[in-house]
Amino acid sequence: AWAYGTMQMHDPQVMCVLEIIGALALPNLGFFKPLELTNLLWSFAKMQVPNARLFQASCQQISSGLASFSPSNLSTIIWAFVTAGHVFSNMLNQVAKEFANRLAFFQVNPVEVANLMWGLATAKLHPKGQVLHEVGCRAIAMLPEFKLQELSITAWAFSRIGSLHDEFFVAVADRLSSSRVLRGQIHPQGIANILWAFERQNAMGSTAVPQIMLAVNQLISTCL
Repeated sequence: AWAYGTMQMHDPQVMCVLEIIGALALPNLGFFKPLELTNLLWSFAKMQVPNARLFQASCQQISSGLASFSPSNLSTIIWAFVTAGHVFSNMLNQVAKEFANRLAFFQVNPVEVANLMWGLATAKLHPKGQVLHEVGCRAIAMLPEFKLQELSITAWAFSRIGSLHDEFFVAVADRLSSSRVLRGQIHPQGIANILWAFERQNAMGSTAVPQIMLAVNQLISTCL
């Protein structure tokens, strides 16, 4: 399944094979290791095969064994469920909370943060407690590693969820203002996401407005 997902083979015969794989996996999910289950779900989501029975059964398996999944697994799980259109809110919020709890002990990368935030925002989920604050603070610490695509998605996601995170947006604005490399990666969707995210933070009363305005001016001058 992972190979088909990686190669993006949207052939009718491949789709039939995936359905067979799903049927074979269902009674054996308890034997899957966390990475194996994560890859299976990612493959079905990537190939746009929304096997409802597989995702529902996997939901129960994930909820009962959260502690065994790595942060990378957890981020991919949220991406896969949301991409496949299976928004089990309670489970996905638990996954996001577990991801945030692991940040003190595990390394994560920008893609994992962006995938997690994209999934939460697209599904319009609002994790309780300090989940978003902690994810934003970790993102700040590794902001130099973010490419524009990952940065724009993460900023868009915070604003779409309605999460006011001044520290994160000050850091994002400063990074955009100071990095020619990032501004050189600008593309229409990216700048649209960033400007919309900035506007929403402003509307929510962000104290990052001065830094945001400097970044906006830099972005506009880059596009002219």
